[in-house]
Amino acid sequence: MFLNIRALMYFRAMKWLIQGGFIVDNSVDNSSFKNQLLVIKYKRSLQGNKIQLMSKKEMLKLRINSPNTADAFALTFLRSLDEETQSEEEKRRIEAEENEVEDRYSIL
Repeated sequence: MFLNIRALMYFRAMKWLIQGGFIVDNSVDNSSFKNQLLVIKYKRSLQGNKIQLMSKKEMLKLRINSPNTADAFALTFLRSLDEETQSEEEKRRIEAEENEVEDRYSIL
């Protein structure tokens, strides 16, 4: 479903926000964090119709700053911290997503 781990993390973060997750940002008027989250676009890849985020190279070409804070936020969704309350089906789905991504790319 996802081309790489970065796309998986961002979509988990988006799902959390849609389901009512809340972010406290003290610099509301000039929030670079909010802008970083809003600027990242996605598309379907040509490799198996998988979800792919805008690459950092594409962002650089468009003169968009690297979304370091947004990446750090998305990284918190790489693995659920509350795994004990997940159903067995959810655990299997997450493991399958991670295995699918790991088969294509190695994690540093």
